Amino acid sequence: MHLSWDPDEATAEAVAHEQWRTNVFASNLAWNLEMPAQFDAAAVHVTAADVREKVLVSSDLGQQLEWLQEYLALGVDSLYLHHVGQTQDAFIDAFAEHVLPSLHAGDGRTDR
Repeated sequence: MHLSWDPDEATAEAVAHEQWRTNVFASNLAWNLEMPAQFDAAAVHVTAADVREKVLVSSDLGQQLEWLQEYLALGVDSLYLHHVGQTQDAFIDAFAEHVLPSLHAGDGRTDR
């Protein structure tokens, strides 16, 4: 799961757009891009809304939890969380305190 979280919604969106806009292309385009400059050129017109289609962007930890629970309800065995931003410590601390315990609640599993 590609996520972007920050206590400030605008920052969460800006980080997702800055860090992940070159990773939203369809496979047939991405396969034909070889150099970083080509990815940058292809991403010139990628909007924050385009990135939101591929990355779960929200400052609301409750919303992040809800999205993850929706995936678990589909029957997936595991979730792998990837914060696309560079502030990994804040992300890990916030999700460890406010999101992950609720994902564990009631299922007896510790591998999620």
